[in-house]
Amino acid sequence: DEIGSPLGSSATVTLFVSPPWWRHPLTLAAVALLLFGLGMGVLQIRMHQFRLRVTAVNLERQRLARELHDGLAQGFTSVSIHLTAIENRAKKEAPPLVAALAQTKKVVSECSTQARNAIWNLRTLSASMSLADAVRAAIHRADTGQTKIAITCSGKLDRSATELLYELPLIAQEAVVNAIKHGEAERIEVRLAQDSQKVCLEIEDNGVGFSIEHNPIPHDGHGFGITGMKERVARLGGTLSLTSEIGKGTQIRVEVPHRGATPSDELLSLAD
Repeated sequence: DEIGSPLGSSATVTLFVSPPWWRHPLTLAAVALLLFGLGMGVLQIRMHQFRLRVTAVNLERQRLARELHDGLAQGFTSVSIHLTAIENRAKKEAPPLVAALAQTKKVVSECSTQARNAIWNLRTLSASMSLADAVRAAIHRADTGQTKIAITCSGKLDRSATELLYELPLIAQEAVVNAIKHGEAERIEVRLAQDSQKVCLEIEDNGVGFSIEHNPIPHDGHGFGITGMKERVARLGGTLSLTSEIGKGTQIRVEVPHRGATPSDELLSLAD
């Protein structure tokens, strides 16, 4: 502003007006820090609540596993023992019943194995487990020690969605069990490859094989588990192809879309 002076000259006066306290840079910075702190506090509370829920889920899984082990699995073991005793007595007193008892024992044994696998899955499946580790663990459970099993994992085998972690190892396990039990394989090769788009699982054995042309889905009382594997692959939105030839073994190839770990899976891994 120019203000006239007694001498007729002019002077320039500069006025500095301080902003209101609520618009002061330091105040705005303090408010921003406060809001950030509140946001982090809310996030920590939500994370804590989520961990509590996950802990509750894990405790329930452990409880179910104990009940299955103490009830169902132990029950199968008890039934198997009684059947063995009856079978030994039948060999002397009722030989025609021996074959039926042996078949019953076989069914009980298979049910017992399935129950123990379910218990293992309840106790060990973790969102922090890699897909490769989950597949290896499943195949290890199927390994009887009498068949040479080679496992090869390649590609970017990062963490995957929990659904994939659960279903794909069970597919691999079923295929290996079939190759050992029904294919009478001496060597099994398992190949797992993963990229950002899909996951490919191949199981190849040198077993007895079968004719797909005359018998697309073999049935020997067990169905070779192919139907179950197809159902699991369908749930993952993938495809299953099977090639086999009598005397030349069997090859199963599974391709499913890759699903990376979801935000819920990431939080679950933090809570493990």
